[in-house]
Amino acid sequence: MLNEPTVEPTHSENSKEVGNPMVRYIATVATILFSLSSHFSFAEIKPASQIPSITPDYTRYHLFLRNLASLSRRVQATASSAKSAELVSAMVTDKLALNPSDTQSLLIIAKDLDSQLQILDGRATAIIAKIRTEHKKGDLYPPPPKELTELQMTHISLVNESINKIKNTLSATSSTAIDSYLRKNSSSPDNKTGN
Repeated sequence: MLNEPTVEPTHSENSKEVGNPMVRYIATVATILFSLSSHFSFAEIKPASQIPSITPDYTRYHLFLRNLASLSRRVQATASSAKSAELVSAMVTDKLALNPSDTQSLLIIAKDLDSQLQILDGRATAIIAKIRTEHKKGDLYPPPPKELTELQMTHISLVNESINKIKNTLSATSSTAIDSYLRKNSSSPDNKTGN
C-alpha cells in the first residue's frame, strides 16, 4: 500500500477548513499531482492523433464485417438482387479504395462470418434466456456457464479466421487499405463520424 502524503494545516486547529474532509482531499490530490509532475515533463504529452489505438483488431474487424454484411442484407431487401450487389460493391470499392475483385471477396468473407455468428448468437441467446427463466428475483445471477464461454471463444476464433482470410485472400494493397481505414476510424475517441 502506498504511503499517503500528509498535509500540514496552515490554519489553527479550530479553523473550519482544517477539519473539512474536502479541503484535506484537495490538498492531498494537489500534493500527489505536484510530486508526479516532477517525474513527467509536458513535452511527453502527445496529441490524440499520435496515440496508438487501444481497440483490438478483433473488435475492429468484427464490427466492420458484421456491419458490412448487415448493409448488404438491407440493400438486397430493398432493391433488385443484381442492382443491390452492384450498389454495395460500388460503395465499398469507393469508400475503401479497393479493386472490384477484392471487394467481392471481402463481401463474401463478411457474409460468411455473419451467417456463422448468427448461429452462435442464437445459441447464446437461448442459453441466456434459460438462465433468466430459472433465475429467482432477488438472487444473484450465477457465473456464465461453460457453454457460453465456449461460444464466446468460438466467436473470437471465427472473427480471427476472417481477419486471416482477408489478409491471405485479398491483395496486399487492399488488405492494408482496410486495416488502415479501420485503424484510422477507431483510433481517436473524438472521431464519431467514421470518415
